[in-house]
Amino acid sequence: MRTTMRWTGALWVVAVLSAAPSEGQDPVLSGEQIAVELEAQAQSLHDRADRWGDAATLYLAAARLRDGGDPQAQKNLFVAANLLLEGRNVGAAIDALETAGSRALASGDTQLARERFADAALVAQRAGLSREHQRLSYRTAEVAMAMNLPPGSGR
Repeated sequence: MRTTMRWTGALWVVAVLSAAPSEGQDPVLSGEQIAVELEAQAQSLHDRADRWGDAATLYLAAARLRDGGDPQAQKNLFVAANLLLEGRNVGAAIDALETAGSRALASGDTQLARERFADAALVAQRAGLSREHQRLSYRTAEVAMAMNLPPGSGR
């Protein structure tokens, strides 16, 4: 069911992106407009725990459609990570948090980058993924040092 929903969502995005407007039709939606629609679909699934994986997939797709520094993309990645974590998909949750951290860092928001890398490290630690925890803790410390903060300073 989840795979079907993901493929259906992906096919919908491809269909919308590839559709050329013809006479009398509205123009093709922009990436941001599609992201807004995907976010609305994802939001509608929040009250159904059995669909949280699908909601996370929609949030991840919406984040990919938004610019790297877009605050809504950051929110999408964070919400997706939480939904994935609730669904016990720890690896995907860590990936979403790390992506959020990398995007925040690329856009110059070092504080948010540090927070997201620290979140990812915490998820890895709680899951018993010691190598991932170590790697992400190192990334967190690198960002903290770039901010002239002590590596272990609070969030």
